[in-house]
Amino acid sequence: MPSYATPDTHVTGVTSGSIEPVAKRLEILTELLPHVKCVALIGGGAADSSRAAFKVARDTAPELDLTVIEFTVGSNEDAVQVAKTLTPTEVDALFLIPSLHTVGVAGEVAAAARAPRLPFAVYQVEHVQQHGALLSYGSSYFL
Repeated sequence: MPSYATPDTHVTGVTSGSIEPVAKRLEILTELLPHVKCVALIGGGAADSSRAAFKVARDTAPELDLTVIEFTVGSNEDAVQVAKTLTPTEVDALFLIPSLHTVGVAGEVAAAARAPRLPFAVYQVEHVQQHGALLSYGSSYFL
């Protein structure tokens, strides 16, 4: 690339907007459901943005009197399988971390969360509308 000022055919300065809202999403979850004390986080771990989102959740949890249990997955199938194994005796809610391994299976994860009646927080409003998640707070890529 010649320079950031004249990137030629390269793209620079791209952001997904998925990291910053993680703290607010956890806060909204605890405001809606004050009994929630333990949250399962499911997300991919390969991308820097996913690791950063996990870190934001970890750093925010003590401020909200939450315990978070992280499940780093390597595929869409892993994300669904983890969601299917969670029970209300282990966690109070399920929280999807934005990643390549979660965006395509939000509907399946939502169905897995509904079976044991686990509240499910996601990062796109479309997941609430289309899949029945409890709440969403974040960017909409489809507006």
